[in-house]
Amino acid sequence: MGIYGPREVCRRVEKAGLCVSSFVADMSSGYSCNIGRKIPDNWNYDQYKEIADIYGDMDIDKVTYSGRIEPTSSLSGDDTSSTSNINKETYNFIKRIYDEIINIKGNIGIMGANLETLKYLAYLTYDSYAWDLLVGYDTSLIKKLKERLIDKGDERNLLIYSKDYNTYITLPHLAVSTLMLLKNQIGVPTLNGIIVDLCSWAGDLLTFAGSFEKAFKDGKYKEEDCSIDKLTELIIDDNELSFGLEDLVQDFDAWSLFKLLNDRPINEVIEEYYNSDNTNRVNNFINRRMAYGAYPDTIVDSDSANTKLYKLAKFYLEQDSSFVNEIIMQIFQAINPPEFTMIEELADKIAHAFANKLTSL
Repeated sequence: MGIYGPREVCRRVEKAGLCVSSFVADMSSGYSCNIGRKIPDNWNYDQYKEIADIYGDMDIDKVTYSGRIEPTSSLSGDDTSSTSNINKETYNFIKRIYDEIINIKGNIGIMGANLETLKYLAYLTYDSYAWDLLVGYDTSLIKKLKERLIDKGDERNLLIYSKDYNTYITLPHLAVSTLMLLKNQIGVPTLNGIIVDLCSWAGDLLTFAGSFEKAFKDGKYKEEDCSIDKLTELIIDDNELSFGLEDLVQDFDAWSLFKLLNDRPINEVIEEYYNSDNTNRVNNFINRRMAYGAYPDTIVDSDSANTKLYKLAKFYLEQDSSFVNEIIMQIFQAINPPEFTMIEELADKIAHAFANKLTSL
C-alpha cells in the first residue's frame, strides 16, 4: 500500500508500518505538515512544482522519482480476468434457464419466460412458504429445470460483479426484488408500494433501525452515537447492525431492470445493464420510485433527492405493525420483520442518515 500526502503525514504512516511507498505532496505550502518537516525515508515520488496551462487549461506537476519502486509503464485490458469470467458464466447460466423454460413451457412469450427465470433464480435462496405466497412458484417447473440444468453440468454461478461499486451481487436477491416490482400483489396501489419497499430497501432499513435501537437500549451505544453523522457511518455498512452495500445495489438494480423485461430476454437485459455505466443508481431509483407512486403525501416534486429519500425512510420508521391490513401483516410476520416502535427523535435521525448515505453514493 502507498500513501499520497504532505511530508509529516507520510512520515507518520511510514513509521507506523502502514505503507511501503510515499507520494509526497511537497509543493503545497498550504499544508502545515510540509514546511520544516522531514521527508519520509520511503518516498518514491516528490511532487514539487506545478506548471499551469499546458495544452490550454491543463495543469501538470513536476515530480522527482527516487527509483525505489518501478512505475507502471502500461495498462492492458484482459477479458480473461476473474470478474469478467464470472459474469460471462452467469449470463450464460441465465440464458440456459431461459431457453429450458421455453423448451418446457412452449410459447409463453418473452415476459412469461422472463418471469419464470426470475422465479427459478429466486427459489434457489427464497424457498420458504412466505415467499411462495408473495412470488407464486411453479414448483413442478422448478424441479424439471433443476434436473435438466444439473444433468447438463451447469455450475449454477449466481454472482455478478458490479464494477461501479466494486461489489458482487447475488442473483436470487436481485431476482426476488425484481419480482416484487413485476407482480401486482394486491391490486391496491398503496399496499403494493408498501410490499415492494418492505421486501427490499425499507426492510433492510427497518432491520438496521430495530437492531440499533435495541443495542442503544442495552447500553452498547451512547447518546453521542445517535448523531446523524455517526449513524451515517454505521448505516449501509457490513457491521453486525447493518446491511451491506451489496444488498442496496441489488434492490436499486431491480428498479432499473424491471421496466426492461417486457420485450427482451432477461439474459440480454442483465448482460447489457451490467456492462453499462450504472453510477447513477441512486438517482435512477429515486426517479423510478416516484414514478411508481404509492409514496407519502409529504413528498412533492420540488423536493431535492435527499429530501425525498429522507421522507420515504421516515414514513417507514415512524410506522408500527398496524399500518397495513391483517392479510398483509400475516405475510410479513411469516418473513419475520423487526417489531419495534422507534423513539421519534431517533427515527428522524436514522432517516436523515439513510438519505445522506445514499446521496453520498
